[in-house]
Amino acid sequence: VSSLGHNYVAVSFDATCTEKGGIHYECERCGDEYTIYTASALGHHYYEERVEPTCETDGYIEHICTECDYRYKSDEQSAFGHTRVTWVSLVATCQKEGNRIHQCEICGNRYTTVIPCLEHKFVITDTETNGSVTRHYDCSECGYSYSEDKGNQYEVVTSYIEYLYEEYSPYMIWVFLSTAGVWSIAMGIAVIIAYRNEDKIKANQMIKNYVIGLVVIFGILVAMPYLVNGIAYLITH
Repeated sequence: VSSLGHNYVAVSFDATCTEKGGIHYECERCGDEYTIYTASALGHHYYEERVEPTCETDGYIEHICTECDYRYKSDEQSAFGHTRVTWVSLVATCQKEGNRIHQCEICGNRYTTVIPCLEHKFVITDTETNGSVTRHYDCSECGYSYSEDKGNQYEVVTSYIEYLYEEYSPYMIWVFLSTAGVWSIAMGIAVIIAYRNEDKIKANQMIKNYVIGLVVIFGILVAMPYLVNGIAYLITH
């Protein structure tokens, strides 16, 4: 039996911007195929669109093919950033926050920042009624004011100083007694040396000074509570 021979079906296709045009042949029986090109690729035909740079976006020239919509960019320019001016739209006070507006002179883009509240500038005055002190705070900027009851300051300070005295008085007494003991030993040695040197006048004077010193130390210990009250009075007046 002789071969049947190919039975080709021809399909023509047009050239594009990047592909040649021609006729494609394919056998219906066995799938054998081949192509005959009859036209060269057309190549792109561009038109240009210019996009100007803005504060936030880049600029460029876009080349777009009229046939196939293929495109590419050239002459790219970076965004040039905002050029902002600022002004205060709401002035901050001692009790209220303010606002500052930041706006670009070129594109109008804006945002707002908060100006923190100012600190009060208080003028402080005290009034005393029956030993009780009331402290008044008056802001010289906004007029805001409030009062604080400080109580009897003499009693408060006295109580605190008495607390410190009671807390540390045992240590103070031991310090005084230790000082008196060391001083007694030193004075005793000095008196003995004076007697051995037959300097009775000097020895008697040292004994007298020693007794006076002990009286002073004892007097300080006894008078300490009164001294505490006196210090409190001086502090509060």
